[in-house]
Amino acid sequence: YMIYDGVYTRKTKREVVHKIRAQFFGLWCKNALFWVPGNWANYYLGTPNLRVVFANMCSFWWNTYFSVAMAQIAAKSTPAAS
Repeated sequence: YMIYDGVYTRKTKREVVHKIRAQFFGLWCKNALFWVPGNWANYYLGTPNLRVVFANMCSFWWNTYFSVAMAQIAAKSTPAAS
């Protein structure tokens, strides 16, 4: 995502690398904190006929959270127009 965002927003390679180094590990940890328990619950507690539905619901909530979090970070880093 971060590489795509850098290309899309026409950032330099140095800016993209800096963003990855600054934010990737925190994002990866949040991702693991969400998906490891979610997948555990899905495969050990869920029934096979509902696994896809459960995974899709988890994916929807994770993507919503991720989109809101990235929008807030972008809003903080963008100077206000006068």
